[in-house]
Amino acid sequence: SRGDPGGDVIAYPAEDSRDLPRLVDVRIPGKGVAKLCYARDLDLRVGYKVVVETEDDIFIGSVALTPRRREAYMRPYDILRVATPEDEREEDEHRELGREIRNEAQKLARDHQVKGVEFIGCDVSLGSSFVEVKYTSEGHPDLDPVLYGLEHTYGARVVLRHFTFIERASDAGGCDTCGVPLCCATWSGARSMGPVNVRLAKQQGVTPNEKIMGCCGEVKCCMRY
Repeated sequence: SRGDPGGDVIAYPAEDSRDLPRLVDVRIPGKGVAKLCYARDLDLRVGYKVVVETEDDIFIGSVALTPRRREAYMRPYDILRVATPEDEREEDEHRELGREIRNEAQKLARDHQVKGVEFIGCDVSLGSSFVEVKYTSEGHPDLDPVLYGLEHTYGARVVLRHFTFIERASDAGGCDTCGVPLCCATWSGARSMGPVNVRLAKQQGVTPNEKIMGCCGEVKCCMRY
């Protein structure tokens, strides 16, 4: 028996891994924490840009951790190719388009007197057929006028997604007080092990203090790990 693999997030020993898929953690726009992808036989290193097919459309993601053979604890996405210079140029154009769409969403909210909402980001798929606009809000505002206005203006399928502080932190990336990149931004298993709370710190003999709080304002993922 292999025993408990650590909540399906710890790889099996090397001698048992030869038949496991080669997987890689990739940061994909709009997906929050890094997601598992099939690495196949591609030469992938941290920071490499790859073209990934998701359930929404095709996006350019960034390799967060080097590939290794392991058990998949979520359904992996397919990597179509390493991003070409043409792909990266299109991504740069979409980044500018995303800023335009975000500003248009805020304008539509003002025009329709939708209060208590702030649009904080926008991701456009590689084919430009899918747009996700991220926002924070107080309560549950009616955003239908904003949604219809964006779809009419840009001729794409538009999704408005409420973003939590945790999702904002993982989407933005960066380093935490420990000096290493945020777990949620680099490791696809960071949030798959269940909720993280102060009780976990107390069980480990750690006195709750500001040092166990992450950039998102919640207890750090590593307290569960």
